[in-house]
Amino acid sequence: MAKEIVIFPGGFHPIHPGHVSVYNALKKSFPAAAVYIASSDSTKERPFPFDDKKVLATAAGIPTDKFIEVVSPYKAIEITKNYDPSKDQLIFGLSAKDASRLSYTKKDGTPGYFQKYLPDTVMDPFEKHAYVYIAPTVTFKLQGQAVSSASIIRKMYGEADDTGKHEILKELYPKGDPKKIKTIFD
Repeated sequence: MAKEIVIFPGGFHPIHPGHVSVYNALKKSFPAAAVYIASSDSTKERPFPFDDKKVLATAAGIPTDKFIEVVSPYKAIEITKNYDPSKDQLIFGLSAKDASRLSYTKKDGTPGYFQKYLPDTVMDPFEKHAYVYIAPTVTFKLQGQAVSSASIIRKMYGEADDTGKHEILKELYPKGDPKKIKTIFD
């Protein structure tokens, strides 16, 4: 029997309640699937190495075995190697902005590897295609302010005094060790 694998790829600098909401929405939309978050260890353009991101993800409520380090989040070979490419289906949960960066056709006009996910259609196994599901963009409140991106969180944290930083981290990571998380952010 074919299995469904759902991967939410990204940088997660830092992971936040919006990301957690997307992860939970993917689990709800694909109840029979194995749902993962895939992120790399790259700090070339962003501040957090993978081990720190995993601490934050766990503190935000993501199961530790579902937040996986990969070299390339849009390939996630470290996850897919555990599944059968000739039978199992692969779905990437992406924001509309991220999905718009992908090409669904090759230069010769034939279908590309990535295809738009359409409900109630028969999916090919991932040796042939992976599917792109448009995940919701979630806005949440942090310190009473509407937030929808990690860059806003980094800015808020950088501008806050010590008390404000503590409150921001407490809201973002209720299950984490406040001192450890503050060390990561600082």
